[in-house]
Amino acid sequence: MDKILIPRDDIKCHMAILESYARNCTNLLELGCANGEGSMFAFWRGMSANPLAQNWISIDRSDRIYPLLRPPLYLWKMVVGNIHDYATMEKIRLMLEGQINPLFDLIFVDTVHEAKYTKMELDIWKSLASSKCTWLFHDTWMHGEYNPMIDVIKEFAQNSNRIWEYVELSRECNGLSALVPLKI
Repeated sequence: MDKILIPRDDIKCHMAILESYARNCTNLLELGCANGEGSMFAFWRGMSANPLAQNWISIDRSDRIYPLLRPPLYLWKMVVGNIHDYATMEKIRLMLEGQINPLFDLIFVDTVHEAKYTKMELDIWKSLASSKCTWLFHDTWMHGEYNPMIDVIKEFAQNSNRIWEYVELSRECNGLSALVPLKI
């Protein structure tokens, strides 16, 4: 897989960060994987080097992943569904039912990049986030400009029962931001 990767320009400067987070998580949820030429490769590298990895689930409205980019890992699953629909979340919950760790400790969001959709995604997927979950959001600085989805992410952190802190990781490559669990 290393030989064929040419990551999209809008995410390639974040690849090392994404890989690092994948190396340190048990369950990864990727919301919006497109055709597999971006974040998926970094997650594949991180999860394949992670002895604690249990589940990696990618969700998108269609399975457009290039055949040569499909992760060859037993723990990866592609789910076709509407990320903005509770029925898709319930499908994922059922997939994890009965597992030792049925919640995600890393959720990557690279979907519509608009505030109203970011709010829906946080509301829907928070029930599958562990108390130690880190959320990563791509495209928080679209073409170098502030994206109002940041306001939604910050508001979620302030109003959530879980305690997260908003962190801007980069403004390059359309931006990468995170909600990281506060250490108490």
